[in-house]
Amino acid sequence: MKKFLKIIRIVWVTFGVLFTLWMANSFRAKGFDRSALESDQNITVEETDQFILFQPNENQQSTGLIFFPGGLVATEAYAPMSRAISEQGYNVFIVKLPFGSAPLKSQETSLQNLALEILDANNSLQYWAVGGHSRGAAIASRFALLHGDSFNGLILIGTTHPKEEAFDLSDSTLAVTKIYASNDGLAGMDEVEANSHYLPEDTNWVLIDGGNHSQFGYYGSQLGDNSAAISREVQQKLTVEAVLSALKSIQER
Repeated sequence: MKKFLKIIRIVWVTFGVLFTLWMANSFRAKGFDRSALESDQNITVEETDQFILFQPNENQQSTGLIFFPGGLVATEAYAPMSRAISEQGYNVFIVKLPFGSAPLKSQETSLQNLALEILDANNSLQYWAVGGHSRGAAIASRFALLHGDSFNGLILIGTTHPKEEAFDLSDSTLAVTKIYASNDGLAGMDEVEANSHYLPEDTNWVLIDGGNHSQFGYYGSQLGDNSAAISREVQQKLTVEAVLSALKSIQER
């Protein structure tokens, strides 16, 4: 019996280690040219301990985007999308989440304060959108509830949030865009659409047919997600187009 229990403990510990390593690898940024994180003649990339900024060197639009990553997902996983948006003239800030997820309420409050600081420090931009993917979208939606008068648009990607009456945004005057995918195993279409009454009636809904949860960024497969029926490149292209359309509509509103 002692030998048996010892074997069970070894197997359990080994499984735990392997699962942890698999999880760490799944959320690691990969699958794209790392030059996306480097400055060139068109885009200046600035990284601090709080955010990564993509700033166009010419033909800047009057709108900026503050983006919150998915939980535990490497911030760099959203670099290709952010750079593609910045190449069209938009300033994009990818905010780094404390411990990759900002699990504590105090940490989320700190993120909200950081977003407000970014808005104040860049007041040369006339319009702002705040957005996020998955956990980041949940943070963005709560930021919109508390500070919606500080910016103009909300972009929610791959999330069922807002999904509680306490975070109801149906009366918000923000220009809201909700981007979701048919094969998303973590933010399924049924639940996303069931929570639609928590968003304004004029919300712009963008369905990416064949897309899944993890392909909204450049990282590995996520536990619980479904297989995508389209490539990551196609899903990224459609996502960028939807975000650009949302940013443009804010300026024209």
